[in-house]
Amino acid sequence: MPKLLETFARFIFSAPTGLKMISKPSFTPVNSGFSTLFSLLEQKLFFVKRSLLILLLLFSPPIWAEGTLAIPDIGSSADSSLSLREEQELGSQFMRHTWGQANLIDDPEIEAYIQALGEQLVSHLDDSPYRYTFFVVNSAQINAFAVPGGYIGINAGLIIAADNESELASVLAHEIAHVSQRHISRSIEGSGGANFVTIASVLAAIALSSQGGNASLAALSVGMATGQQSRINYTRTHEKEADRIGIQLLAGANYDPQGMVNFFEKLHQNSRYYESGLPEILMTHPVTLSRISDAKNRAAQYSQKGVADKATFQYFRAKVRVLNSNKKQQLERESRALFNKHPLPELTYQLALLENDNGKATQAEKRLRQLIADQGEHPWLTIALADSLQRQQKNSLALTHYQQALQVYPDNKGLTLGYAELLLKQRSANEAATLLKAYLRTHHQPTPKVYQLYAQAEDQLGHAVESSTALAEYFHLRGQSMVAVQHLENAIKAASGDPYRLPALIQRRDEIKKIVLAEQLEN
Repeated sequence: MPKLLETFARFIFSAPTGLKMISKPSFTPVNSGFSTLFSLLEQKLFFVKRSLLILLLLFSPPIWAEGTLAIPDIGSSADSSLSLREEQELGSQFMRHTWGQANLIDDPEIEAYIQALGEQLVSHLDDSPYRYTFFVVNSAQINAFAVPGGYIGINAGLIIAADNESELASVLAHEIAHVSQRHISRSIEGSGGANFVTIASVLAAIALSSQGGNASLAALSVGMATGQQSRINYTRTHEKEADRIGIQLLAGANYDPQGMVNFFEKLHQNSRYYESGLPEILMTHPVTLSRISDAKNRAAQYSQKGVADKATFQYFRAKVRVLNSNKKQQLERESRALFNKHPLPELTYQLALLENDNGKATQAEKRLRQLIADQGEHPWLTIALADSLQRQQKNSLALTHYQQALQVYPDNKGLTLGYAELLLKQRSANEAATLLKAYLRTHHQPTPKVYQLYAQAEDQLGHAVESSTALAEYFHLRGQSMVAVQHLENAIKAASGDPYRLPALIQRRDEIKKIVLAEQLEN
């Protein structure tokens, strides 16, 4: 069973052909001693808890691309609902697995934007026991999903498909509602018995998925309809509740509630593959006319039409489009043709990013300087300009731009990490370490890249304890906890004469060891 569900997890996060997976660190740390262990780990499938991977089959129904609809909730045997602590543990373990196995967009600007948007919506919940984490999966499929404990993923394809920020926010609001109302836990409580028919359908869909197209998802839907007839109404209740709460969150955050309606209508119009008289039950993610009508009625209760899109959303969507593309030369040609007809700021920015990637940094620099002159300073434009300058070996000038921008936006994640990375290239490790240490003190949900850069800075300074400790957190977040334990052992050896630091290091090692042991026992 764990291997089946592991395969299903990979199916959920599969990336389009040609996209690169997250790379390993590009530096050699002090006292590494883990290359052999790392190699062995790469040869072994990383399993997550059986219960977590069953929960992957209980996700709120995702929304699929190219005219297909989404996978419905699937039942799982359970005696009772999950406790809040269990949800948080499962979600945390899921996220570590995701960083290790899925093709996430590991970009500070993208991460910061989606996290800020999600938190803005979450702030309008009456109360929440979760610390929410939002992330972007580098897949062209139109999809979003929620995981117990407050972890919400959204695909690049969905971001690109959203016409405005309210439409994007509507999807996040819907998924936040699934988490806040504990729908997955309630599904476990309400389900009865093993669903072998459903599991067989999942296997069939996975086998067919390698052929691409809609056939595999159609087969999956038919099989699930067979196995889930008795539970579909329960799922629809969840969806209606998530829509209702989602629209409330949208209105509270001053987004246009009509954004949810518009996105539903867009999905419904594009689902031509399923428009041949199939019964409503096969519309597994029920983006039906009745659901659209309900959303319209709810949205009509709110008078505000939301705020106009901020420039950051347009830049965010443009950068996601570039990062998601594995045909950047072609995308540049298409972007240039669009720009010639409609020279919008977001197209200017998108074209500059592509010019940077395609070896035309001089053109990109010129384009970005003109854009800044026309539109004003913006952190995303500064980061792109600094990238252009570095590609031309103008590192000192790039540093100056970072320094000036950080005076205006001192807490900006993209500027902070971009500046730190450039400092490390310039061998200014002390300044980089100070900057990153301050960032880690004030941010409670650092992504792996922050620890990776901090480890590199401390390594350049020859600080074995700090470098090994940071690498331990990096690998633990990436789901490679055995490697993390090894780095903590290295840190403990390096700190053997320091009674003030040893207790915390030993405690952290033992915490991660317990996680490793629990995972091994469940495998």
